[in-house]
Amino acid sequence: MKKIFVKLKRIRPEFFYRLALGLSFIILGYNKLTQSAGLSFVRQPAWLEFIINTAGREEFFLLLGVIEIFLGALILLWFLQYKYVRNVAGFIFFYSCFIFWLSGSAFKEIIIPILALGVFVEYWRRY
Repeated sequence: MKKIFVKLKRIRPEFFYRLALGLSFIILGYNKLTQSAGLSFVRQPAWLEFIINTAGREEFFLLLGVIEIFLGALILLWFLQYKYVRNVAGFIFFYSCFIFWLSGSAFKEIIIPILALGVFVEYWRRY
């Protein structure tokens, strides 16, 4: 048992941030890929409505699903240089805040921007 705690001490906290952020983005992206037909936003500015109607609602949410899976995979790549992790985490923060604002959805989704901000700040401060 003592060996397990010694190994846990060597793991940096951002490992868990990155794991939670990456897996949640992959799961949310997968949900958008499999259930894109029934999705919509609560708030839709005119410019977004134009884009959705031009591209097609289902295709638009499929694209969002692919983007989220890609971003989640980037966060999970352990060999990615730290400056890229910082940039991806910053982009995920703004992207998820924007999606949270558009969707007007559950309070649980505010955790994702907070996780992204935590990863961004940790990598900004350290590297």
